[in-house]
Amino acid sequence: MDTKKKHLFVIQNDLMGGAEQLLKYLSIECVNQGVDVDVIIVREPMKNNWDEIKKIANVKYLNSKSYLVGLLKFFFYQRKNKVNYDIVFSSNININSLLGFMKRLKVLNSDKLIIRETTSVFLRNKGLKKWVQVFKYKIGYKSADLIICQSEVMKDQFLNNLKESHNWNLITLQNPIDLNTVKEKSLAKIDINTVTVREKYIVTAGRLISEKGFDILIDLFNEIKDEIVHNLIILGDGNLFESLKNQIDNYNLGERVKLVGFKDNPFPFFKHADICVVSSRYEGFPNVLLQMSLLNNRVVSTNCAGNIDKIPSIYIAEPNNKESLKIEILKCLNNSIDNDAINRKYEYLSSLTFSNYFSQLNQNLNEI
Repeated sequence: MDTKKKHLFVIQNDLMGGAEQLLKYLSIECVNQGVDVDVIIVREPMKNNWDEIKKIANVKYLNSKSYLVGLLKFFFYQRKNKVNYDIVFSSNININSLLGFMKRLKVLNSDKLIIRETTSVFLRNKGLKKWVQVFKYKIGYKSADLIICQSEVMKDQFLNNLKESHNWNLITLQNPIDLNTVKEKSLAKIDINTVTVREKYIVTAGRLISEKGFDILIDLFNEIKDEIVHNLIILGDGNLFESLKNQIDNYNLGERVKLVGFKDNPFPFFKHADICVVSSRYEGFPNVLLQMSLLNNRVVSTNCAGNIDKIPSIYIAEPNNKESLKIEILKCLNNSIDNDAINRKYEYLSSLTFSNYFSQLNQNLNEI
């Protein structure tokens, strides 16, 4: 009798945001642990970042141009196919809520549903938008067997803002990092059209949205531009591209601040930067911070999420505070490197493997 376990990962799209990266590498770890893995991507192919997984897992696109239509297609696809899964994973509030609702209707045939929260909804939204997000929690999250929070801060936000969450199985798991992949990809060459060989630069990366605080970073860069020789490289796409470009133009910083768009491999930029910066106002937890810390010994981050202060050697600024961030960036550029802190940092990062993450998940599942 075949006793091989079968897991399903449900993903919004094949772009490599933090949540998508985590689920991708977690699916690989499941395969390495002898699990049969299905991956369903509700949107049409965009970047084909899951092509390499097709060799070891069953990857299916629902080929929807619309996210909402894709969710509806997933509902009917699952109802028709009635595949039984030991575990279903997701890490997107809309998909999380839908999966929980489907489980209540017995449309989703899963022994265990594991959902991961990606951001601080109670800080990020207000008014009607916040009400809509809370409604999604109420209709879906109570059916999950495990709800993963990235930090105790995120878990406390649930408990303090949503009384129903006291009846949920909330756990805290620090985000993992694929150390070997990040190191290997960092060895690639940087596009000479983006960064010249001799250029000294500060780098930041993420979606061009308000939460990331790139407007704050550009403001402070304008204030310190005469004190430093560095340029500022911003990696990422998003709906604030034109707004940030106008901000750069208004400061006449076109030669010093570069919006270079999304990069499939940002790691060489992190490795060769003089300093890496996370300027976010708030986050669930910025995975990019772990990647930057692995590749570079000069890293500054705002205290935009829980657990950031656990990473040795990084400089921490107050979120949404230009003066605080400016002070920490200048200190990081000018201070000598603390080798003891660097050693503690690598020891800390080495504990955040996907294997450990997978083991902690199983341990929590066994306790249910």
